Amino acid sequence: MLILLAALPFILMGVIPEIKLLIGLLILFSIYSFFRQFFGDGIITLILTGAAGYYLLFKNFWITTGIWWLYLLMGTMAFSALGWTVITIMQLFRRRG
Repeated sequence: MLILLAALPFILMGVIPEIKLLIGLLILFSIYSFFRQFFGDGIITLILTGAAGYYLLFKNFWITTGIWWLYLLMGTMAFSALGWTVITIMQLFRRRG
């Protein structure tokens, strides 16, 4: 089941070609927000976003999409596991008290 979830964007891009544009746009927003954290709202942010977007999205689209999707999945799973652990520990302490 997890393999199917990891392959989901690639399957969707094969079936519906417009999904490739949507995923590319989401990755471009991620790149922009990354550079905006460091350089603020300026022309240097736009220049670096354009350069990184060209290299990552046009030259290496499939590799970038795979890495971005795995990063997204792992981040979601890590926070889910952390939340589940905190809730479980809180419930254990509530039962003892």
